[in-house]
Amino acid sequence: MSLVTGRGWRAMAAAAVIATGAGPGRALAASTGARPAPQAYEAKCGAPRLSTGATTCTYTFKYTGTTETFVVPPTTTPVQITAVGAPGAGDRGFRSHGATVTGSFSSLSGVPIFITVGGEGFFDGYNGGGPGGGGASDVRLGSPDLEHRIMVAGGGGGWGERLIFDEALGANRLIPVKGGDAGEPGLGSGGQPGTTTGGGAGGGNDYGPGQAGALGRGGAGFDGAGGGGGGYYGGGGGGGCAGSDEKGSLCLDSQPGSGGGGSSLLPPGASFVLAENPTPSVSITVTQYGFVKMP
Repeated sequence: MSLVTGRGWRAMAAAAVIATGAGPGRALAASTGARPAPQAYEAKCGAPRLSTGATTCTYTFKYTGTTETFVVPPTTTPVQITAVGAPGAGDRGFRSHGATVTGSFSSLSGVPIFITVGGEGFFDGYNGGGPGGGGASDVRLGSPDLEHRIMVAGGGGGWGERLIFDEALGANRLIPVKGGDAGEPGLGSGGQPGTTTGGGAGGGNDYGPGQAGALGRGGAGFDGAGGGGGGYYGGGGGGGCAGSDEKGSLCLDSQPGSGGGGSSLLPPGASFVLAENPTPSVSITVTQYGFVKMP
């Protein structure tokens, strides 16, 4: 594979730099009157170290609804990447967590990579979330298809319902439950999490089945919600409530649940935690020498 060089990058001599992607595109837009391209990332660079002339820059990609291409700046040190998967849908207290995966790569200097940031389950679940499930955030090398992912932070499952017995009422009733966090099952008769080898099974049973997850995609919940989170393999969708009788008994044939979380793909030596910040992203930290160069 041929490598793309950093030609066309402009030198920045500031001690601390905050910039956005699409700089050349903005200059062209100003001269033609066209609308500038959306900002793909924000770059923050620290002050250069006088002893070595090195500057450390972090390029942070947020959700754009598409796969972005980024050429890693030339460096002689490992490149650190942190990916944060998107949360599943749910009101306050019922929103699942995506994963945060952090790893280092020693062979990405000057190499084009493909960045995909997942969409939150409340919106579109972009990058593999089932209905209500959060999308995965990932990095791809060599080609922008799923088979070329080298790091994946799984998304959380979408919220659903659970059948409980309410002692005050003396009867069963349905309550909302959060989706499964990345790598964890949904609640109630929820979907199972994705794994490193396959999608999570759907919840419920034959009367109210949730769909199973698949490569890169969470399954749908039985009633169109409670979908599994996206991931290396997606989580299963939550089951549905099916069957009742004249006495008002609910879910006699199948019980409901929430979506399972998607699985993550960790490069060697990487770490995995559940995301505290619900904002999905991919951040790339590079130590550069000489002038700070920005696209």
